Amino acid sequence: MLPITISLPENYLEPEERAGFLVSKEQKELFAVLLDLLYQVQQICEKHNIQYFADSGTLLGAVRHKGFISWDDDIDLMMTRENFEKFSKAAKEELKAPYFFQDEFTDKGSLRFMGKIMNLNTTSILLTEKERKLKFSQGIFLDIICFDNVPDNETEKQGFISKTDKLREKAKKLNRLTYRYNPADDNFSLKKVLKVLFKVLYAFFNVTNPCFLHLNRYTQKYNRKNTKEISSVLYKGKREPPQAKIDYDKSISLPFEFMSINAPNGYENILNRQYGQWKVFEVGTSAHGNLLVDTQKSYKEYLN
Repeated sequence: MLPITISLPENYLEPEERAGFLVSKEQKELFAVLLDLLYQVQQICEKHNIQYFADSGTLLGAVRHKGFISWDDDIDLMMTRENFEKFSKAAKEELKAPYFFQDEFTDKGSLRFMGKIMNLNTTSILLTEKERKLKFSQGIFLDIICFDNVPDNETEKQGFISKTDKLREKAKKLNRLTYRYNPADDNFSLKKVLKVLFKVLYAFFNVTNPCFLHLNRYTQKYNRKNTKEISSVLYKGKREPPQAKIDYDKSISLPFEFMSINAPNGYENILNRQYGQWKVFEVGTSAHGNLLVDTQKSYKEYLN
């Protein structure tokens, strides 16, 4: 039985063909868990007057398919920094097990540069990380990406985005030396001894990655200025083009599976920037790579 609170339409979990792609029963179960997570987000947003929008593949799926892209394995949402901070606080206070709000403050070492709503009674583990048995939570998740202002001047904008990329890489490197360090990575050496010492100190003093803290502060540099664009600089930097604020002026409700989801009013402009010829359907793959997914068993059972 799926660990969810929403009710599913009759026969929703049955396999079906969508646009020439067979969606299996297992994939439908994943969709159901994700929709349950979306419901948790929507309840908090409605209660606290927080604005969210579908983003990336979820926005594309909502517009083009009225639901998931057939092979998708998560839901992507975005919030402006103000809404993201409000949501983070509310989610940490209101979500009860098995639901969990994950960020670097609630789950040190996860370092995903975004917020995640997760069902801890499920499993979603990258196969490239499975054997390392990393300690942070790895249930099926919904992504909430934070957008900050970027400067209008092109030279200043590129410098700002480039620095966020450098800070992000420093945060990743420090994370590899502490929470994700595996003693099997190196032969015995002074470097290895220092890495182990660094990891023990971080775990003992419960330190939040200082490079991440620097990045998190720096990405908010222009939020008090009236700029024309926003971007997911905390998460992606150069990997995703900035978006025009005017395209996020209002939200519209779009059908999404048997529910609905908020989309930005300028979704066509946004999808054009992100995907180009997005109206042409092409079979693709997950953006996360190969995952171990289990909708009815906690990730903890795979890490023991």
